[in-house]
Amino acid sequence: MNGEIVLKERESLSLHPSRPNVLFIMTDQHRKAALGCYGDPVIQTPNIDRLAEGGVLCEQCWTQHPICMPSRASIFTGRYPQAHGVRHCGVDLPLDEITMAQTFMEQGYRTGGAGKFHFQCHFDRPPFVHTIPRMDTRSEPYYGFQEFHIGDDGRRG
Repeated sequence: MNGEIVLKERESLSLHPSRPNVLFIMTDQHRKAALGCYGDPVIQTPNIDRLAEGGVLCEQCWTQHPICMPSRASIFTGRYPQAHGVRHCGVDLPLDEITMAQTFMEQGYRTGGAGKFHFQCHFDRPPFVHTIPRMDTRSEPYYGFQEFHIGDDGRRG
């Protein structure tokens, strides 16, 4: 699996103090040995290690697909590629798919995402240019994310 789940309860940040905050960190193309919290003696990841100490680490994970877009879509929807339809890179996740961010949002959580999600990858080509709003001009949540940051240039999605 190309992501790790870390759960940590901190009442000061939660909209509902009785609920834990959820931080989902997913990276591309590295194995668990690339993090100190999994026991690597050389790699130093002190901030992630501190999060892991107070959270949940997944020890037995498998990828749903060897390609990033189908795998990412499966992680966020909880469905296999043959169910959500993203079977290779270049296939957009259907807008009506329910993601974990949407589920969290519906349960009263504030949701945000940052970085490479690639649920849709054809914004610059027809027919998507005129049918799907640009991420930085959207008024509704992006697949359940109320805030979405896609780069270090300050652009919001």
